[in-house]
Amino acid sequence: MKYAFSKLPEIKSKIENSGPTALLLDFDGTISPIVPRPDDAYIPEKTRSLLKKIDKMFPVVIVTGRPLAVIRKKVGVKRFIYAASHGWEWDFEGKLKRKPLPKTIAVKFNRLRQAVKNIKKDFPPLIIENKPYSVTFHYHLLPIKQEMIFTERLKNFLKPIRRQSSIRIFHDKKTVEITPDLNWTKGDISESALRHLRQKSHKNFLPIYIGDSTTDEDAFRALARGITVRVGKSKNSAAEYYLREQREVQKFLGWFLKTLPS
Repeated sequence: MKYAFSKLPEIKSKIENSGPTALLLDFDGTISPIVPRPDDAYIPEKTRSLLKKIDKMFPVVIVTGRPLAVIRKKVGVKRFIYAASHGWEWDFEGKLKRKPLPKTIAVKFNRLRQAVKNIKKDFPPLIIENKPYSVTFHYHLLPIKQEMIFTERLKNFLKPIRRQSSIRIFHDKKTVEITPDLNWTKGDISESALRHLRQKSHKNFLPIYIGDSTTDEDAFRALARGITVRVGKSKNSAAEYYLREQREVQKFLGWFLKTLPS
C-alpha cells in the first residue's frame, strides 16, 4: 500500500487524465470517528461542509452498513446518494429501493436476533444492533476481563453460524457484524451507483473510494480501476493507498477540493 499523502501528484494525475470523478465514502471510521456507542457517531461540521462543496463538483456517495433511515439522518444532506445496509437498501437521488431477503435467510436472522438476547443478559455493557439486514455486536465498553470472556463466548456462539453458507461474519475494531452472504456487497452497490450516474449523465465516472473496515474490501476489489484508499494501513487490504488515521480523511477531502478543477 502507498501512503496517500506521499502520492498526491500520482493521485492528481489519475484524476486529471480520467473523465468525471465520483467520491464514494464509508461512514463509521471514515467520515465519522469511531465511537463506543454507535448512536453517538457524528460527522464533524468541517467534514460535512467539505463534502457539500465537493458535491457541487462531483457526486458524493455514502456507502455504509447503517440502515438507510439512520444514515440519511446522521449525514443530513439530502442530495447525496446513499447506499445503506451494505447495499441492501439505497437512495439514488430520491429513488428509494430495497432488496428483499429470501424467506429462508429472514428466518435465520429472526432466530439469530432471539439467540443474541441471552448474550446481552450476561454482558450488560455490550451493545447489540439489530438492523434490518444485519446484527452487530459492539464491545468497546466491556472491561478488559469481561472482554476476554465475551470474545470466547462469541467465538463459540459463531461456530455453527460460520458453517452456514448464506451468512457472512466481519470482525473489525471491537465490532462483529453478521450479514447475509448472497453475492451482494458494498462492491456491488458501488457499481450500481456508478451505473446510475452513467445512465444519468452518459459519462463514465472515475471512482474514488475511501473506507476503513473489512466490509469495504469488497468495494476496494470491485473498484480497483479507480482510486481506493483505506483508513489505516493493512498488508491484507485490496486498497491501493492508505491514510494513517481517521482524522486524515478530512485533510484529504480538503486537498481534493482545493486541488481539483471545477
